[in-house]
Amino acid sequence: MEKRHFSRVEYHVHAVISCDGETIQADVENLSLKGMLVHSDRQLPLGRMADITISLSDVSPPIVIRLKGEVVRSQNWELGFNFERIELDSFMHLRNIVAICKGDADSVMDEFIDFVAHAHPPGNPDKE
Repeated sequence: MEKRHFSRVEYHVHAVISCDGETIQADVENLSLKGMLVHSDRQLPLGRMADITISLSDVSPPIVIRLKGEVVRSQNWELGFNFERIELDSFMHLRNIVAICKGDADSVMDEFIDFVAHAHPPGNPDKE
């Protein structure tokens, strides 16, 4: 299976991660439309699902990005997540962050369209 590529950009902001009834404070190191890497003083087991909240309080009105992600990396005080679920408003904010940091909004959106086309090919009702 081919590996899909999403532009990963450095972006430093605070995140709150909730997993198995535990709340973890973390600092985002980088992110993409499909995942992110955070630095935290806590580790989580691989494969666990977590609710992730990123609050951008330095803008008016404040922006809150809510994601659900799977832990795919947990070592050396770093946690890597693949996003499994994201609300439309949160996706639009995330897309804008990646596009601004990358400096190329069109290529960022092309990456997402390519991902959706491969995940849900036309005429294949079995894929959801």
